Amino acid sequence: MLTRERILGLFAELNDELRRVGIRGDVFIVGGAAMTVAYDARPATRDVDGIWHPSTEVRAAAARVAARHEDLEPDWLNDGVKGFLPGRDPGHSVVVYDNDHLTVSAPSPEYLLATKLLASRVSRDENDIIRLYDLCGFSSADEGLDLIERYYPGRPVEAKVRFLLEELLTPDAAADEH
Repeated sequence: MLTRERILGLFAELNDELRRVGIRGDVFIVGGAAMTVAYDARPATRDVDGIWHPSTEVRAAAARVAARHEDLEPDWLNDGVKGFLPGRDPGHSVVVYDNDHLTVSAPSPEYLLATKLLASRVSRDENDIIRLYDLCGFSSADEGLDLIERYYPGRPVEAKVRFLLEELLTPDAAADEH
């Protein structure tokens, strides 16, 4: 698992690799890495999902970083999410790492929440969704559904998303009794 400190250390190594080849890189992280690094919402994540530029050079530099660490997966930095992202973040991205050859940013809570809700992986994203709802100041299922429509206009939303939100936002029965 990659903690916040470990991820930031890997970004420093990535910066050094990019400096060595004279390339400036930009990385936009999402998912668990953004929750861990930008929002301190979880202690660790399995990998760092994101998109970056320049693609080939950053990927090669990340592979060189991975090669130096026996405990680091070769795809610790991966772009498997690029087909699921809603484009540019119209909110305010947060810079989480900035150095001479690498800048890493994370999306606004709204952007990240929209991606998590659309994926609606119940057992995996439940805590992230609750934390992001709090960061966004949301309290109703409709606010989350409206957010998905804003970021993914015209995209069908599965009924399970509403059910997930209603379940997550309903106070526990025990809390209702007091």
